[in-house]
Amino acid sequence: MSEESKETANEDILEKLRRRNAAQGASNTQRSEVRQRFLAFRLDQEWFGLEVQQVKEISRLDNVTRVPLTPEYVMGITNLRGNITAVIDIRGVLGIEYQALTAQARIIVAGVQGLEAGIIAEQVKEVVEVVKSQIEPPLLTLGHERGKYSSGVVQQANRMLVILNLNSILADLKI
Repeated sequence: MSEESKETANEDILEKLRRRNAAQGASNTQRSEVRQRFLAFRLDQEWFGLEVQQVKEISRLDNVTRVPLTPEYVMGITNLRGNITAVIDIRGVLGIEYQALTAQARIIVAGVQGLEAGIIAEQVKEVVEVVKSQIEPPLLTLGHERGKYSSGVVQQANRMLVILNLNSILADLKI
């Protein structure tokens, strides 16, 4: 093989490697986009999300003991595995009409910065993973209270997921 044909072969190999690296780089960029996971749950006909790392456990809505002289949003307390947990219903805080809870209702025990509470969910659906760049700022149409307690929204194929700012909710409700 002549020196010139060796050089051409090397250039071809180099070009193939560059194309492959470029393709892998694009693929890695897509994979390396920051993703976040949220627990999706329903209140009335709307879907909300809490960051998965904030969720400690999900429990059935059993044995909630009402505590006298507490605000309307405090449903009571419950004993979960030996821990007394305040159970709150944030529907009123978010401007969502109260409806009777069904057997699908759950308590989502969640916490952030040393604050923890059980949040009532009418239905817990799934854990959804979204690319962080898909999270948009809270919509003005959410209203003051909902906007205040929302850190963003994600449009999914069949629903809009309002991402809740758990820190704001728990701090404002003084849980």
